[in-house]
Amino acid sequence: MPLGEREKSAPPTGYTGADGAAVTHDDIDRWADTFPRWNRKAKRMEDVPSVNVGLRMPPTVVGIDVDNYGAKRGHEAIAALERRLGGLPPTWASTNRDDGLSGIWFYRIPEGVRFPGGPCADVEFIQHHHRYAVVWPSVHPEDRLYRWYTPEGDDADRLPGVDELAELPKAWIEADFEELAREMAAGDPGGAPAPSPSADRFTAPVRTHLGPRDMSAALERVVDEFRRQAPGGRHDAMVKAVMAITRLEHQGHPGADRALDTVRAEFIASVTNDHGGLVRSPSEAEHEFDSARKTATSKLAAEPDRRPRYDDLKATSAPRTTAGATGDGTDEPVTVRAPESWSDAHVGETFGETLRGRWLYCRAIGGWMRWDGRRWAVDPGEAVHEEFRQWIIELGARLWQQSGDSDTMRQLGRYRDKGKIDAAVTIARRLAFIAANPDEFDRHPHLLNAQNGVVDLRTGELLAHDPALRLTRVADADYLPDAQHADWDAVLEALSPDTRQWVQRLFGSAAFGQVVDDVLAVFDGTGSNGKTSLLKGCANALGEYAAPASTRLLLARGVSDEHPTLIADLFGRRLVYIEETPEGGALRMEQVKAITGGGKLKARFIGRDYFDFEPTHQIIVATNHRPAVNASDYAAWRRLRLVPFPRTYVMPHEAKPGDLVADRGLRARLGKPAQKAAALAWIVAGAVAWHAEGGLGGCDDIDTATAAWRRDEDVIHAWWSDRISVGGAARASDVYQSFVDWCQQEGRRYVSSNKEFAKKLTDHDLYRQHAISKRLTSNGTWYSGLSVVDVVGRGVGFQLGSREEPGVPPTTTTTSRTNASFSTTERAPNEDDEPW
Repeated sequence: MPLGEREKSAPPTGYTGADGAAVTHDDIDRWADTFPRWNRKAKRMEDVPSVNVGLRMPPTVVGIDVDNYGAKRGHEAIAALERRLGGLPPTWASTNRDDGLSGIWFYRIPEGVRFPGGPCADVEFIQHHHRYAVVWPSVHPEDRLYRWYTPEGDDADRLPGVDELAELPKAWIEADFEELAREMAAGDPGGAPAPSPSADRFTAPVRTHLGPRDMSAALERVVDEFRRQAPGGRHDAMVKAVMAITRLEHQGHPGADRALDTVRAEFIASVTNDHGGLVRSPSEAEHEFDSARKTATSKLAAEPDRRPRYDDLKATSAPRTTAGATGDGTDEPVTVRAPESWSDAHVGETFGETLRGRWLYCRAIGGWMRWDGRRWAVDPGEAVHEEFRQWIIELGARLWQQSGDSDTMRQLGRYRDKGKIDAAVTIARRLAFIAANPDEFDRHPHLLNAQNGVVDLRTGELLAHDPALRLTRVADADYLPDAQHADWDAVLEALSPDTRQWVQRLFGSAAFGQVVDDVLAVFDGTGSNGKTSLLKGCANALGEYAAPASTRLLLARGVSDEHPTLIADLFGRRLVYIEETPEGGALRMEQVKAITGGGKLKARFIGRDYFDFEPTHQIIVATNHRPAVNASDYAAWRRLRLVPFPRTYVMPHEAKPGDLVADRGLRARLGKPAQKAAALAWIVAGAVAWHAEGGLGGCDDIDTATAAWRRDEDVIHAWWSDRISVGGAARASDVYQSFVDWCQQEGRRYVSSNKEFAKKLTDHDLYRQHAISKRLTSNGTWYSGLSVVDVVGRGVGFQLGSREEPGVPPTTTTTSRTNASFSTTERAPNEDDEPW
């Protein structure tokens, strides 16, 4: 409900008390500028400007109003009630004071519960049928701004949802407060203090649960920005910071004096020391700062009052602002001005100006994108159309007040039509400062967007959120460099210390968003060995940077055969994981190379245009069924790393000394904030290490496991180990026949022609490692540097002379692993020998 300017009482008549009417959206629109109220002295109705906000409780909410100022001692009364009924849990609260003791705490209650007006002196219950709360963005009669505070004690410029409020404990709901009031009035001190998550909240001299910090979050950001910019130009950074702090002070942000003192002290210390710039005396520096403060105050006095008011809440729970529009670290409220004409072009351009800094449009990524304070988020519902509708309503109200011109109202009325809205919004999205290309987003691979700031993964430094960075993803955890948790430590026990360090660097490289190592890591284990918990824990922490992928991404016939949206799902991701591959599945290495190789990928989202993007992802496969690898070349195997998870978690009743004990609730707990913060800190530490060391480095356990995997999967390598001896020479057709015979004997798949085999053999790193060469002679094609062994009765090995005479068949030899002597036979060229 609206209230008058700096007023706490007299809302619109007929909307309070047990019989008061429910406020509707039509009422809110009608009261946007003024509301009718009975003037008792004049004995008539009058229109009062709508400025402050009165919040009537829903039937399922109660507000506990504690007054603790002057002679009022509400905190002592609440402490006495807590001793009798148990502690109150932290919840959302509102206050206009900074004493840390006065305020209104809001709790959920079952519908139908009714409390007496006041359980004791200086404490009162606010309910649907009794009173209302004056809340942000209202200003107290003594010029104090009301503020909302979260359960953690952070200030917030928005109303909470009912489901965000804590539940009032059962003992409080069932209490007989009239009897308690009599006991307290009689001097009964009550029982011993009950354990409470808010034990000090009302009784501590300085409460930490609720109330302003030394300065509001917005002021903290201004001070941080001053410190960041000061080295590049101390005077300009100081002037900008002073203006921003002065504006926030005018808007009611607590701690402005502290912020000004901080900037003043650091500025003076900076310019009075010789660091290569102009050195001032202390008095000159003080005069320079005081002049900036005086100028800021004068400028602000000439501006209209931009503090939020009732009208700003009619469409949303917070004022519409243009993020960063002022360039001084504050949010500039949207101004309303008329377009040059009532053409779609001029209306769209004028509306587009109100979107500057808050909205972008990129069709390839998903259309309209909105800055939400942390990142540019795709808005699938296209709320910008509703914002246009509200802008037209607001514009109409302001223009009607200014001119009352009926033709203007008629023109405005045309833009309530869907077709006209679409036309104007289409014009707006094409403006240069709104239209964006996909390659403008997420261009900083070394930055990771966390809930509490942007992490520089090279150093672990935490920076402020910044719309200019155009980040589209955000991790689902705060970055706290020293965060640890027993649950996360338990996850890491699945790996040996050396493997754990390598895997930490792997996840750190994934966080980096830059394909450097070209590695496909396969977490290998038979089940119940911790690989999924580790993968899910990291994915939980990385939030929108992580995404699962279909097995078709790596097992399908080829990238071109897949729907392009499957590739588009990789866009902007850092960690992409496949939790399981089917038994008997085989990696398609041409696909693995394309997706992990770091080259540009082409894709599109459903219903969108194709676009090219640089890959930012690290793919990790976790599987109980190790995939087959039908590849023998160095380019394939240099990408693969098999990460063994050798230990198995067993149930507590089956555990023996040294066993890992299964914890059924562990994986679910990894989704909680503290566990995610520990995981993110571990990942960032891995990223810093990966950057410092220039790569993943080696790990004996992983190298050994990968080599064994290759021996099992690399058919050329396995055949070579059984049938090839280094040295000598052999006819190409006999080498191929040796390979075919071995594959048939071992039940392995093999290539269907000597030509295809020759390509795989010459591409293999064993071929280069042993300096094998291929030569064309008058007697056919031969491999020099290898001999076929254990093929009795076939003349397949020989010594190529250094001076072979043309037309003379070479001397062939057969070798054996048990008898390395050579025998000679004669043989003519074979028609099946492959030409060079």
